[in-house]
Amino acid sequence: MFMKWLYWVYRTLFRVRAWLTARVSPMGWGVLWTLAILPMMRLQPEFSLSYQVFLLLLCCMLIAVAWGLRFRALFDVQRSLPPFASVGQSFSYTVSITNRTTSHQRGLSIREVPVVTPKDFAAFKASATTSRRNQSFRMYSSYQTGAPVRGGSQELPPIAPGKSVTVELALTPTRRGLSRFDGIEITSLDPLGLFRGLMIVGMPQDLLILPKRHPIPQLELPGSARYQAGGVAQSSSVGESEEFVALRDYRRGDSTRHIHWKSLAKTGRLIIKEQENEFFVRHALLLDTFPVGGEGLRFEEAVSVAASFACTVDTQETLLDLMFVGAKAFCFTMGRGVGYPEQALEILATVNPCRDKPFETLSQAVFHQTTTLSGCIAVFVEWDPPRQRCVEYLVRCGVPTLVLVVVEPDDPAPQPTELCIEAGVPFHVIRAGNAANDLLAMGGQA
Repeated sequence: MFMKWLYWVYRTLFRVRAWLTARVSPMGWGVLWTLAILPMMRLQPEFSLSYQVFLLLLCCMLIAVAWGLRFRALFDVQRSLPPFASVGQSFSYTVSITNRTTSHQRGLSIREVPVVTPKDFAAFKASATTSRRNQSFRMYSSYQTGAPVRGGSQELPPIAPGKSVTVELALTPTRRGLSRFDGIEITSLDPLGLFRGLMIVGMPQDLLILPKRHPIPQLELPGSARYQAGGVAQSSSVGESEEFVALRDYRRGDSTRHIHWKSLAKTGRLIIKEQENEFFVRHALLLDTFPVGGEGLRFEEAVSVAASFACTVDTQETLLDLMFVGAKAFCFTMGRGVGYPEQALEILATVNPCRDKPFETLSQAVFHQTTTLSGCIAVFVEWDPPRQRCVEYLVRCGVPTLVLVVVEPDDPAPQPTELCIEAGVPFHVIRAGNAANDLLAMGGQA
């Protein structure tokens, strides 16, 4: 019962804070704080100075609020958002505003309005529990409730009746995922500079924010080519095996060894025999979606690390399986024309922690593919017995594995098991918040 009451307080404060942040100017916040402090100083008529200051500031604030609430205008707005953006990378786009009133509009500013919703009760309860044992709670809380993009307002030049102006807005995404924008916020600051009159021009639009990526040193992933059952579906390139797939027209760069001479004699055109590779290199990229503690910080860093590998690993001649567990076990294959890293980034942009299944769900999914895997890249958010058993099983099956464990900045570094040490498994610790440096350091340790 207490937790539900606390959640109601949290949602109420969330809405009040959002309303005040949109309407109160920095100077207005100073006035509000002053009005909150002065009553503690025994406001009585005989204390004339503090009493008069309090009344003056209160009157100014009430006049500013009354002026701001009367702000009304009519505008047409058009924006040109890009289809994608990436965390931490600023982008710009243009916004066109048309004045549909019969009077000049001056002193206006515009700002993008991303949809920011409070956490649901389950997430609030989990984060409140985490706060008692994890110092990253504050960062996790701000991640869940903060705006998906960061950017200031843009002042508009005076707009004559029926005329339009075009300005450029710059935003910086702060977290990945599908972000929804309700519209453009147009504000007019009152003459005292305390309170903003505000109106929102509804323009619902979605923007997919991709995970943050880090540079990764050149790594030689171990493993040799293995037989792939159903190779026709797995490889779209012309192969060297004797397995015939189809005939097609000649393309520039095709080897003359694959010319179908009988078709050439009949049609007079160069026809190529398309064949498949049934033996090629295939790696798995495992993303641990089962955070135990500090899930906000560690899990987001793990997604960034997985996205970095998905963009860096050369898939021109190999396959890379991105594997994780959400509502169910998921596997996305990219490389050799089957899938592309851009598609993997779109998938990783919306992946969420899995709280209703055990880690063994992911283990079983990868165990079923050990006979086809040439190697494995495992990104973990814990290094506990279930994850250790998963790596040891891959080692016993002869699958070379690269292990990366994401930990809190102040946590002790986990150590590989004896079997991992004996097998020479590359084992790296990634500190949340310092992933870029830790990933680059892997090159020197290789």
